Amino acid sequence: MSGTGGLIKQGAGGLYLDGLNSYAGATALNVGALGGTGTVLGAVSVAASASIGGGDSAASGTLSLPSSTPLTLNGTGTNPSIVTMRINGAPTVSGGVYTPNASVDAIDVSAGANPLVSLGTSILSVSSTGGITAGRYQVIDNSASGALTGTLSVGAMPAGFTGTIDTATNAPSVDLVVAASGTFTWSGGSATTNNWDDPANWGGTAPTGTANEALIFPSTAARQNPNVNNLTNASFGSITFNGATAGAYNITGNGITFSGSGTVISNTTTVASAATLNLNMVLSAASAFNTAPNNTLILGSGTSGIATNGYVLTLVSGAGGTNTFSGNVILNDGALEIQNGNAFGGTPITLDYDGATTYISEVILGSGQTLASNIIVTARGDVLSAGAAGGVLGGNLTLNGTMQAGLRDFHTTVGYSYSISGANSGPGNIVTTLFVLPLNPGFTSRLQLQCESACRRLRC
Repeated sequence: MSGTGGLIKQGAGGLYLDGLNSYAGATALNVGALGGTGTVLGAVSVAASASIGGGDSAASGTLSLPSSTPLTLNGTGTNPSIVTMRINGAPTVSGGVYTPNASVDAIDVSAGANPLVSLGTSILSVSSTGGITAGRYQVIDNSASGALTGTLSVGAMPAGFTGTIDTATNAPSVDLVVAASGTFTWSGGSATTNNWDDPANWGGTAPTGTANEALIFPSTAARQNPNVNNLTNASFGSITFNGATAGAYNITGNGITFSGSGTVISNTTTVASAATLNLNMVLSAASAFNTAPNNTLILGSGTSGIATNGYVLTLVSGAGGTNTFSGNVILNDGALEIQNGNAFGGTPITLDYDGATTYISEVILGSGQTLASNIIVTARGDVLSAGAAGGVLGGNLTLNGTMQAGLRDFHTTVGYSYSISGANSGPGNIVTTLFVLPLNPGFTSRLQLQCESACRRLRC
């Protein structure tokens, strides 16, 4: 892009700037994400809750910002800005000098004249689809004449790894030092207990629940039911069920927090197998529950809720794979994405809104998928489709607040179709923008249609 003006990024979703972007004005990222593998000549400012990082939606890479005031992050302690980083390979460094790595995201400000980077209060969110190793990775490449203010702390890390920010060794650049936190494989070898704190159940060393550890539960191990988390306030990077035989794990006990990002729960056994979790869960990053073909992941009656806390939870099922829920899913300004019709059972979904953030809770249906769950909107929320084929809500919809389906800041909904076949009740409203919303004859809530210039007629 070129010209004399600047760029203001509004609305959720990502904007990726590749190539040379020579427009003269500044770039203001107010909402959503900014990335790319190109160059942005002007100053870039990032609002609280917004995110910036190298690479684009297809691949990792470096975003170059050569201005003398290249990057200002405006996050606060209660509402930080986010720096995103994908690591899918080992760091490329020789003698303390980094070279660009096509497998690692980075931000390069080193070409600027005395560049000043203002970090504000920000969090680094690291993801990986494989290839990450222990070592030193460069997050922001600053020139020797540059300066750095503010703080950047490590948020989510891939399971099995921890990270530490280092602004001293290569100052004023910013490095991430990655260490392996460990993978623990259940053996069930204890002679007396089924507990997670028993070292004999893990081959001699038990996880601590404090270091983003990865837990693996093979289908051939002993003491599968019950399998008891008796650790208090434990957090883990991921839980994986695997093996070539049918497992029957039933994990109970204290609730856990997933400190990792990406796929945090997966059932990948190669034969039909069911794995049950009967405990509460909290997310710390955008996460996924993945069920391989012909397998089942069950969140049982002991699961009273999954707290999403502003993050996206994606449910993925292979052919014949199912996720069955008998607890509750509570979206606290988060999102639940359902990519497959088999991926979600009939559990109630509560869409909550704390009134203090720019986010609202969302249920996102894959194109053409049907959701049989009852949905309760307590204050404000969305139910959206991810594709032109639309989605069908087959359960009851209770509106105690406003369902703002089609809010443009979150999703493009032109041409999408939504069908509600269950009962509808409550004092709240549905606000809809430029799509078809078929309702059953018993619909009792208020419906508000917002038409823009493209809207020509209303058909009831």
